Amino acid sequence: MTPIPRMIFSILVSLCASWAVAAQPSHKGSDSPELNATWSLFQQESPAIADVFPVISMRLSPGFIEDRAIDMPGLNPVFLIGNDSLSRNWLRANKSLLQRLKATGLVVNAASPDSVNELSVLVDGLLLLPVTGDDLARLLDLEHYPVLITPTYLEQGL
Repeated sequence: MTPIPRMIFSILVSLCASWAVAAQPSHKGSDSPELNATWSLFQQESPAIADVFPVISMRLSPGFIEDRAIDMPGLNPVFLIGNDSLSRNWLRANKSLLQRLKATGLVVNAASPDSVNELSVLVDGLLLLPVTGDDLARLLDLEHYPVLITPTYLEQGL
């Protein structure tokens, strides 16, 4: 993998995370009424957010991958999921690892904000971002999710 695509991937993930952190409290049910009110507006009433849905990644579908090594130094851990039974089961099985890594979730197939909210309940405070995953799929030569992406490997663990 060349340095330029690696840099583009890192910038994309950083920008998505920065954008969402500004709009989302660190966990659902925050003690701050202001943060809860902001998150409520963000997920339900924002026309810009509503325009994001449905999130459809044409190059990605639920399925199995072979774990493999990659070389993306400096990348913060991210995981790709959709709103499907394989992704939900994978989230339940890997929740502790994802929380320990403080991984950011990229929801690459979701019909609505409600479907992302259903997934957020399963990860208890981890950041989930609805994004089309086609560019990431092309960059990382991926066809399926769920998958955990770290600086050194792609892992599904199923």
